[in-house]
Amino acid sequence: MQAAISIFSVFAVSMIQQNTPDELIGKVMAYTAAVTMCAQPIGQMVYGLLFDRFRGAVYLVLILSGITVCVIGLLATGFFGKLERKQGSAAE
Repeated sequence: MQAAISIFSVFAVSMIQQNTPDELIGKVMAYTAAVTMCAQPIGQMVYGLLFDRFRGAVYLVLILSGITVCVIGLLATGFFGKLERKQGSAAE
């Protein structure tokens, strides 16, 4: 999972840099870094609470996490498809 996230992170950062005006790239990348840095400990706290709550059925937490990741991936596919089409039409 971490390998997939790392690959996606590289892709997402390059997409952000390509689609951000040069004069705003520092601010946008700082904002992106701040959001991701804050989201990691929040995610760890949520996982900790869920694992405590469902300690007898940890598999439920993992299944719910997997479903959530798949849904986000499917939604992101549509978003990145639109973004790619927009870039393709702008290049023509």
